Amino acid sequence: MLIDELETRGGTENHLIDLLSGLDRRRIEPTVVVLTLAGLLPEVRKLGVAAHSLEITSLLGLDGARTLLRLRALFGKVRPDLVVTYHPSSDLLGPVAARSVGTRVISCRRDLGFTRHAKHRLLQRPANLLVHGMIAVSEAVRASVTRTERFAAERIEVIPNGCDLERFHETESRVRDELGIGPSEVVVGTLSNFGKIKGYDVIVPAALELVRARPEVRFVFVGKDEARDSEMARWQEMARAAGHRIIFAGSRRDVPEVLSAMDIFLQASHSEGFSNSILQAMACARPVIATDVGGNRELVDPASGILIPRGDGRSLVDAVTILLDDPDRRRRMGRSGRQRASEHFSKERMVERYQRAFERFAGQRSRG
Repeated sequence: MLIDELETRGGTENHLIDLLSGLDRRRIEPTVVVLTLAGLLPEVRKLGVAAHSLEITSLLGLDGARTLLRLRALFGKVRPDLVVTYHPSSDLLGPVAARSVGTRVISCRRDLGFTRHAKHRLLQRPANLLVHGMIAVSEAVRASVTRTERFAAERIEVIPNGCDLERFHETESRVRDELGIGPSEVVVGTLSNFGKIKGYDVIVPAALELVRARPEVRFVFVGKDEARDSEMARWQEMARAAGHRIIFAGSRRDVPEVLSAMDIFLQASHSEGFSNSILQAMACARPVIATDVGGNRELVDPASGILIPRGDGRSLVDAVTILLDDPDRRRRMGRSGRQRASEHFSKERMVERYQRAFERFAGQRSRG
């Protein structure tokens, strides 16, 4: 498995670690190779997975050429039956290095392409000629790849994310007490790192409007600042007028407890492949309000949440107001979301589908 970076836990990183922890080693023997930042490799190695970091600094030029040679040498030594790539640089270098040693290769696509710069888009179509197939996290992602890269839809298998339902469930949470939230207050929360794509430009103004109109509501934003221009600091400054009514809780590892402290889960991303945080909130029996982008429609149905147009602050305020006014509906949606996550999006179901896909793409040769 070849990935651009594995530094901090985000959607793809959580997916990969969940997948690695669930693979049946009698069928699949994984090795992880990271091109750049690799802070999570100790966690990967604790799973008994062989892991390598190449510390590439640039895709193009001499550094990229050296990395390609190092990958070719590593693949020649390991002799994998299948190379699986994640992220733009891996999607370009992996197919070339794998095919040079006679190894089959597939690409895992997990977003609608917003991470791909012009150079990636220019080079990706010829690189795709070397790829044996793809796995997309949603039908929306499959459609995007087919449209933008002219890759045949029938060669892309859709496998949604899965959630560890034993870890993510409605639980007693000390987080409300820790954050100074009273039992009668209604918490609207979101769980996503701060970046331009995550929709805080819509969430924060809507939150300010709602806390002025509804004295019982509190907003809790959980995540770290991933934007180069300190986006979180800008939104914190805007929210200062609301005082303790809008809380920036930073990055946390106790995600099930954080989600259980929320009464309504909110996600306003401008683009999503298939949201792990929405799925985790559903597993914790929380009603969802989310933008109707990417794979969100495939995850959230009318019984478990409300979908709103992207970038529409008025629709966001209206959806939150509907659920603030109807506690019974919140509870029904939460129960329905938990049931939907259990029936369709369990970790076990995801892992088994990936294992079958890996075996099929590898031609069911020996482990590796």
